[in-house]
Amino acid sequence: MRERRVSREIAATHTLAAQNRALAASLGRSEAVRRGLSGKLTLATQSLAAAKAQRAELDRMARMSDDIETDVTFTTADASINRLELPSVPSVRASTSGAEVADLAR
Repeated sequence: MRERRVSREIAATHTLAAQNRALAASLGRSEAVRRGLSGKLTLATQSLAAAKAQRAELDRMARMSDDIETDVTFTTADASINRLELPSVPSVRASTSGAEVADLAR
């Protein structure tokens, strides 16, 4: 009777030891997966932060470009500009003696 009980205890101990090894292996795999996911999350977070910084910079630049204006004034001695002199300008406004002359390039 005692031998049977000891035999059952030994069998139970071996079963528990095998279960412990299986659980330890499973835990090890889970920890490896967790470390891998943690690394990926870190990369994703850094990438998101960089994208947000880039977006903020682009938004800032877009706001600045909305504020850009160009004023061009041409002054000549006789207020006449030959169309061949400014072929890329479709319309020019010049001021002569207080009177405004429009579209001199036409």
